[in-house]
Amino acid sequence: MPISLSSIRNASLMIAWFFSSIAAACEVRMPLLFSDHMVLQRDLPMRVWGWADPGESVTVSFGKDLARTIAGSEGRWNVTLRSIPANSHPQTLVITGKNTLEFHDVLVGDVWVCSGQSNMERLLREVDYTDADLRSADDGQLRLFRVLSTTAVTPQEDTKGWNGRQWMVSKPVDVKDFSAVGFFFGRELRKHLGIPIALVDSTQGGSRAQLWTSVDSLEKHIDADPEFGSWIGQRNELLKTYPQRMIDYPEAKKSYDEKLRQWNSANDANPEYTAEMAAWQTALNKARKEGAEHPAKVIPPILAPIAPDPPDGGPYSTFMVGNLYNSMIAPLTSFSIKGVLWYQGEANDRNAKQYQVLFPILISDWRDKWGQGDFPFLFVQLPNLGAPATEPVRAEDRWAKLREAQSKALALRNTGMVATIDIGDPWDVHGRDKSDIGIRLSLLARHTIYREKVVPSGPSYRSMKINGRKVEVRFANHGRGLMIGVPPWTPTGKIPPVSTELHGFAIAGGDRKWFWANAAIHGNRVTVWSDKVTAPAAVRYGWADNPPCNLYNREGLPAPPFRTDDWPL
Repeated sequence: MPISLSSIRNASLMIAWFFSSIAAACEVRMPLLFSDHMVLQRDLPMRVWGWADPGESVTVSFGKDLARTIAGSEGRWNVTLRSIPANSHPQTLVITGKNTLEFHDVLVGDVWVCSGQSNMERLLREVDYTDADLRSADDGQLRLFRVLSTTAVTPQEDTKGWNGRQWMVSKPVDVKDFSAVGFFFGRELRKHLGIPIALVDSTQGGSRAQLWTSVDSLEKHIDADPEFGSWIGQRNELLKTYPQRMIDYPEAKKSYDEKLRQWNSANDANPEYTAEMAAWQTALNKARKEGAEHPAKVIPPILAPIAPDPPDGGPYSTFMVGNLYNSMIAPLTSFSIKGVLWYQGEANDRNAKQYQVLFPILISDWRDKWGQGDFPFLFVQLPNLGAPATEPVRAEDRWAKLREAQSKALALRNTGMVATIDIGDPWDVHGRDKSDIGIRLSLLARHTIYREKVVPSGPSYRSMKINGRKVEVRFANHGRGLMIGVPPWTPTGKIPPVSTELHGFAIAGGDRKWFWANAAIHGNRVTVWSDKVTAPAAVRYGWADNPPCNLYNREGLPAPPFRTDDWPL
């Protein structure tokens, strides 16, 4: 049979592809975290790693430093360059094996990982910002890397960048699609430190802390909470069905997409539902403008179809433990960093007692995996949410308990917490004020990490003393003194007038019955009392989902909620 010209051409293309594939396999390859415009962590050994042919010689040079190594049997190699101070002058990182890679415009400064759920994920374009904020984003010394939201059943060595991007120089057009909290924090550090700052945005809305914790760490602490064992057991059982789920998922997803299309069409064709939705949207916009309670969303006449769980165990599936750690944190742990910013907890609010154990495990887990010791871990306490409290203490207020669970992590070394009890949106879990959160995180970092003489936070409870029918409460971080204050931001844009009375304090006797309390500032202390409690035993402050609290220091930072008792919740 004669050989056609097209057959020869196809064969040639296949041969060329084969040899080009071999050549590509031989080339030195780097993780996505290495690119032009990156920032390397100052004052720590610089870890550089990648892949090559097993046994291939690799040379890494940066500035005056040079290191050589041999790729291991699995093709992975790594070197550690000496630590150097911050350097704003662009340099080139060169990796040479059978090929040469050059990364240009590389700076040396501090690298911060910004992680958590939707309130850390919230983009600048989705929150309140000003023209001045955008102008400040035009900063060649501020660098951004946004990790693509993915999940994985095993720890990954490399990550993916959002929208195919790698490191970016901060520009107004780019920062709009970056974590707002992260940006405002980084901007403040740049303003006050004057060194290069890098931010890694690794976030996923609606995620629980156990998704961000490695499976092996949960297994080590399986006795810490009864549910840990069930998580691991569920995960192991689902892994057995994983291959078949991979086969079944495409067809299930196709069926779901068609049902969803039909569902949307049916709703769009329903004039009553369309009118109700339009009226609801109008009422919602009015409530947001007035800072009033949001109207209940209209329920469609036909229930929406249920999406099938992704086979890799997406963040909303039952197959969840460790998935986000595997895909969005594990690939970062070889990269030297300064510290972590964390804003999460809403998704764990139904089990504060468990979070009190789980959150410190997560922090210790990450520190162990990074191998840098107890690096700074700064976190945001949950803000006010829901209807204003009308009772001093309610058992059903979940966020009050979760805030306390968060604060317990301060027992770990080199941790810090900022209070946001005054700047949440009562009717929107995604409050639009991320500027004050970033600023407060920066104050905490500037004081505790960078040793600047600034007050790091609002007044924090230190001790109490009972004097007859009154209780004297003492505080740390009182700065230039305690005061009655007002929030720097409100949903309506109108800042309320300063009150003449302290609010948010509750008092109880030995019978554990709580009453709203009178409270007065005396120097750096607060005296608390109530005519209804003759023998006080305990005081609480801000102990509600949305408490009426207004204790600040003169630096304008709010006191976080606290309780002096250890009574079971």
